[in-house]
Amino acid sequence: MVKIFTFFIFMFSQNLWANPFTPATTFLGKGGYNLSFLGSYWQSTGYYDENGQVIQMGPNDAFSMTEGEVDLRYGKSDKLQFGGGFRFRQLQASFDGANQIVENSNSGLDVVWGSLFYHLGTYDSMSYALKFKFTHAFYANAEYDTTSSLPEDEQVLGDSGNEWELGVDLSYNRSRVHSLNAGMSFRQPGNHLSSEIPFALNSVWQWQFWTLKMGVDGIYSMGTDEFTADPSSKPLQGTRPSMLFNSINRQWADAVIGIEKKFTHWSLGYQLNYRVQGQSTDQGVRHLLMFNYRQQGLDYRTKKINQFKDYDIEASVVRSSPRGKFVLIDKGLSDDVEKGMVFDIYQTDYFGGNILVASGIAHQVRSEETIIRLTRQYQSIKVKKGFQARGH
Repeated sequence: MVKIFTFFIFMFSQNLWANPFTPATTFLGKGGYNLSFLGSYWQSTGYYDENGQVIQMGPNDAFSMTEGEVDLRYGKSDKLQFGGGFRFRQLQASFDGANQIVENSNSGLDVVWGSLFYHLGTYDSMSYALKFKFTHAFYANAEYDTTSSLPEDEQVLGDSGNEWELGVDLSYNRSRVHSLNAGMSFRQPGNHLSSEIPFALNSVWQWQFWTLKMGVDGIYSMGTDEFTADPSSKPLQGTRPSMLFNSINRQWADAVIGIEKKFTHWSLGYQLNYRVQGQSTDQGVRHLLMFNYRQQGLDYRTKKINQFKDYDIEASVVRSSPRGKFVLIDKGLSDDVEKGMVFDIYQTDYFGGNILVASGIAHQVRSEETIIRLTRQYQSIKVKKGFQARGH
């Protein structure tokens, strides 16, 4: 199982569209919502040509991009959620013109999008989800046949036109705090660009107040650009001195590291992307800041808490295995416990608090006790002696 998952990890990756620190298979509950504000700054240090060779920028060349995004998610149910958002972009560029150093800038509303997410389910420690996204740009880029006909003061805001993306996300919970996350999408960009496969792979550690993320993001080109055989004949656009837009079979890989501080309903995060490989794109560094506000809504965990009085069996945890995969409870065959019965594990207190920590199934049933194999973890809390096990 681990070998199979490792294979898929390197084939698929996860392209997160909102909170970059939350696994994409972590869904909202019914009526819940998630609002994210993301700000990023990109600074180009050079560019990769169509063959992947690094070309350093000239002494008067410079390119930077500042972006602000707003993304809203709404949970129609604990399996289906909708999303939408927009991005504002500002560009600063300079390069050697025909007679002087040219300094250009452009800013405005870049794109809007709508998205759809469907949770396919959780099996053992693996979760699966489908996603779809449609993006619309508010502008059309002019094209020119020669460098002499391209106005020096023209700076396009990005790749114009519409694009759509369809993909799948995976998440593998290795422990209560550590998960491996992956996914793959097929994307058809605008601006007559080649079809491509966005990917990302990350390892996430989630503690009570902090999240740490490390991984790789990128794009793999399908190589369908019509000017692949003769890149010099592709119509020009006002992109100088950058190659981020109007590319030919663009692809890249970024090393990623990020940290997030969590509060009750909101969080703050920082992420660094460093481009380590590319083709027909820029070399550079991206800094990202995020503010996220989340209201979970009525999910599976909340339903269980609200319905715990309907359980058939109520027992106490006697002990837990060292790795936390199995727990022993003080009820068995004499109390009508049967093999395969589902149990939910709660942390309770004297004030009536009920925190759903984990779920599992009756793995081995004896006369006066039962071993439960935990299959799902809801909180970063280790199951201990004295926790309540409620079965149905």
